[in-house]
Amino acid sequence: MNPTAGQVIGGKYELERLLGRGSMGEVWLARHTSLEGACAVKLVDLSRVPDAGARFRLEAFIAARLSKKTRHIVTVTDHGEAGTSAYLDMELLEGEALEDRIARDAPLSFADVATILAQTARALTFAHDEAIIHRDLKPANIFLTTDEDGRLVVKILDFGIARTRSPHAGRSPVETAKDTLVGTPSYMSPEQARGLDTLDGRADVWALAVVAYEALTKALPFEGESVQDVLISIGIGRYEPIETRRPDLPPALVAFFAKAFADDIEQRFSSAKELARAFAEAAGVAGSPRAMVPSMADAPATRAHAASMTSAPSLPPPPSQTPEEAAAPAPRGGRRGVWVSGALALLLGAAVFVVARPRPASHSPVASATGSDAASAATASATATATATATATATATATATASASAAGSAAVLEGVRPRPRASASATVTATAATTATVDSASPAPTPSSSSPQPARSVDRSDVF
Repeated sequence: MNPTAGQVIGGKYELERLLGRGSMGEVWLARHTSLEGACAVKLVDLSRVPDAGARFRLEAFIAARLSKKTRHIVTVTDHGEAGTSAYLDMELLEGEALEDRIARDAPLSFADVATILAQTARALTFAHDEAIIHRDLKPANIFLTTDEDGRLVVKILDFGIARTRSPHAGRSPVETAKDTLVGTPSYMSPEQARGLDTLDGRADVWALAVVAYEALTKALPFEGESVQDVLISIGIGRYEPIETRRPDLPPALVAFFAKAFADDIEQRFSSAKELARAFAEAAGVAGSPRAMVPSMADAPATRAHAASMTSAPSLPPPPSQTPEEAAAPAPRGGRRGVWVSGALALLLGAAVFVVARPRPASHSPVASATGSDAASAATASATATATATATATATATATATASASAAGSAAVLEGVRPRPRASASATVTATAATTATVDSASPAPTPSSSSPQPARSVDRSDVF
């Protein structure tokens, strides 16, 4: 198989540019010749992988079925065979694999890890409800992209070695032989490493915990000089405690990983959702908006701008009030009090006017004029008093309203900018017969007391 730019695959996919290459296949940027839409075409040489066509049919069926229920699984729209190649047509994603993000930015923040775990767990839940086990969950198969609002969207890739026990028509025609290991050793659960036929969704839950460990430490919990060493470490439960690599972690997170990697499968997390929820709680980000939406690089500037737009200047308090009184919420019925005060003032003014009104005949013009002036003065005084009272009350009400407005500033939602980058996935397949021999003949290695060594990866071959 030697595909080239300009070659048309399956009579409808024109290859434009190579995106990634593995030891058994390639992924190309392609364009549909009639619909003219960009897509990603995965090609595998049938002469090297005889059952590639059958596995592509299974992958296409699973992805098409699950992507209708959740956006967290990559969409596959077509598959087929062309000459000596099997091909798979997938949606073209912009972003990067979690593997690349970890290599560049790890350790990731608690909130970012919680977001990735939550969305990945959502996709796994739909798969497990359909009796589908991914069996190769790892950072290379977790893709980070964004939606139209710039918010992070996690998508699971590559169901090529998935296993399904569902009796529906799309059941895999490719059955994994007993005692055969399929997957990436460093992310295998003890049950998967032993090649057990009773494997269930908890194998993916274990792998998700390994992903979380790696995102926080940039290292793997189970390591070794060879694939066999890694599998032995997984089988005997010998992993590097996370607190030796991250002494700053809270005790709750240390307990989280102890539970996730427990020897007894019944003592571990029973579902991906349970694991994701437990991590968020242990990390102290449960229920936080950031736990659902990753932060933007310029979030502080965004918050300052929002505050300046939503805060209102407070009015100065009247002389008879302290600042604390002015900032207090306005009492219920405050506006009614202004009207009542005004009405009482008018009645008082009318009463004074009646008492001071000049009497007929018996009073001199001088007396009448003096009484009239007094009545006018009293009326003006009462009116002024009522006006002052109303003004003070209204000022206090306005001040309280302004304070309440200033206190009610809206929170700023955070997003993430896309970082376009290409990535290829990796998968390793091995048989369990050799592992069983090593397991029974070799004594269990004793844990080393030396300081932690840099992470070694013995299973990152580029195999599709």
